[in-house]
Amino acid sequence: MLTRQQTTQRPPADSGKQQSLRRLLSMAAFCAAAACLWAAAPDSGDRSESDIPHAAESVSFTAAESPTRQLLTRPIQDLRPGMRVLADNPELEGYQPSTDIDPESWRLVRLEMAKADGSRLEIELLRPLEWLVYAAASLPEIEAGWLARPVIAPVGEEWLHELLSNRQIDLDLPEMGASGPAVVTRILPCPKIEADDGTDRRLITGTFRHTASNVIDLHVDGLDGPIGTTDNHPFWSEDRRAFVPAGELAVGERLRQADGTTTQVAAITPRSVEEAVYNLEVDIDHVYFVGASGVLVHNSYFGFGTREFGNLIHRRVFPDFLKDAFPNTNFRLRLNRGQTGIDGDVLGGNLPFRHVELKPNSDSGFRTFQNQLAGWKRNGEIKGPVGLFYYNAAGEIRFGGLF
Repeated sequence: MLTRQQTTQRPPADSGKQQSLRRLLSMAAFCAAAACLWAAAPDSGDRSESDIPHAAESVSFTAAESPTRQLLTRPIQDLRPGMRVLADNPELEGYQPSTDIDPESWRLVRLEMAKADGSRLEIELLRPLEWLVYAAASLPEIEAGWLARPVIAPVGEEWLHELLSNRQIDLDLPEMGASGPAVVTRILPCPKIEADDGTDRRLITGTFRHTASNVIDLHVDGLDGPIGTTDNHPFWSEDRRAFVPAGELAVGERLRQADGTTTQVAAITPRSVEEAVYNLEVDIDHVYFVGASGVLVHNSYFGFGTREFGNLIHRRVFPDFLKDAFPNTNFRLRLNRGQTGIDGDVLGGNLPFRHVELKPNSDSGFRTFQNQLAGWKRNGEIKGPVGLFYYNAAGEIRFGGLF
């Protein structure tokens, strides 16, 4: 999560209606969340207003014909769904086409979610009408098979708005730290969709705003001011070839920039006050660039389900599960550099797979696995089929299949 800065522009095992609802609410079929929340640099008498936002600007490239493209920046707090930011995820294999959005059938949905500390998370999401229909399917009167009034005509959008207005629905965006009940405050027409100009920019499909106290200043070589970010927001480390929480980066660690070059961490200092922080959901790539030079960050929120999932489930539960489930098989468990979760190679036994991988039972978990699998096959790192296992909300590890 980032403070007021500039950004760089260039499924659980449910059944029936609940499974469809979770799938559509998570929007896995439509877009991939890609977000960072950033806080404004603290006010200082010796800084100009234009200097403060450098750490949280989004970057885009101008469509110039010269080989050196110029970066344009915009304050993250000014970005809205329908705009575009530069995005290039090194973990994705090949080019993936952008989501096709028809303004006639998409809407801007505003929601509020209560945080554990009593504060509010303000959310704007760009979603198709089908998403609203499935959101309505979770309301008690619909699930119980009755409506608050007789149905005398097919369900129309006006009735859908009335049904959802100020109602609580289940939101399933774990990557954004936004999972649980959220209140629909407004449903608005689709905003203007910024055209794809061929400069590797992806569409913003969601914005998030709340306050946070775990904000740090990330000082990067070449920038006049620090990048304000929550300490759990992932930055791409060229040294580890992985996304690393900002608070765990080391001084001297190399970060990727929008032009393909690298810069390095100069210092990390905490801030002492709670501040407003901002987040973006970006279509397909899950990433974008921030700062005047465009430093690569991931959208993921490293809360439970990502970092804690790796520490708690991978390191403590998964090894015991394998030992109990396959007592006559030997596994070599290893923690690769830059990873939080243990992988396992089959050393002996009579199993139909040679490698084991554990992921959360969610669409995002499976997408991550697919990207890893493509890389393994390309580089020849894994020999033989891979056994995929899921950890689901019931607290169980289950076999997900051979790949």
